[in-house]
Amino acid sequence: MPPPAFLSLTTTIALLMASPACLAWQSTHLQLLHGVDYTLGSPERTLLTLEHARGNDAGDVYLFIDAVSRRDIGQDYYGEIYGQLALSPMTGVSWAFGPVREVSLSAGLNAGSEPKGDPFRAWLAGVSLDFSIPGLDLAQLDIHAYRDESVARTGWQVTPVWDSTFALGGQQFRFRGFADWTSGRAGAGRKPQLLTQPQFLWNLGKAMAAGQDVWLGIEYQYWRNKFGIPGARETLPQVTLLWAF
Repeated sequence: MPPPAFLSLTTTIALLMASPACLAWQSTHLQLLHGVDYTLGSPERTLLTLEHARGNDAGDVYLFIDAVSRRDIGQDYYGEIYGQLALSPMTGVSWAFGPVREVSLSAGLNAGSEPKGDPFRAWLAGVSLDFSIPGLDLAQLDIHAYRDESVARTGWQVTPVWDSTFALGGQQFRFRGFADWTSGRAGAGRKPQLLTQPQFLWNLGKAMAAGQDVWLGIEYQYWRNKFGIPGARETLPQVTLLWAF
């Protein structure tokens, strides 16, 4: 069961974002990815990912859902959802300092369909720092306490997130991604994990004057001590097609 503080924060965020009238912005992505060198299980997989984010000055919600096609177990599903409450509008006092333009309370849930009979669940709660950095559309650092339901310990997860859109040679490109560092106490294997998935994308839709932002490119996935298993390392490129709408 999630802790009471997590339930209180997520309930507040849900109420804040429930009405479309409260929204200042929203964004949705549909991604298709294919890779052929996965570690543990089927080495070849195709992923369909739905991403959605929405928010206003008071906070935001971000979620994604992966539907994974695998040769060993068939379909596999995994998703994450996070909510943030900005402290400046909530307290009436500016929390900006240096390059940090906002500090938010943050909470999240990670959930999967595997393993069968005891599917993965992890609860996260902490703070998020939103940075103002020239050249980056998004620069964020999440610092969360991390609690895997299958492990009777609480660890930490630190996650930088970035997104940058830029023009080069008359074409539009995008560099986006994240890196999750998870402490050894957070997993059954007791080894710290590092997972990063940077993407480099070209706006194919704009180049073809299609009137849609359709991005084509590569995602590189690196996972050290996958699932906390000592020495389990995953490193592979994935062909990526992203439709932004």
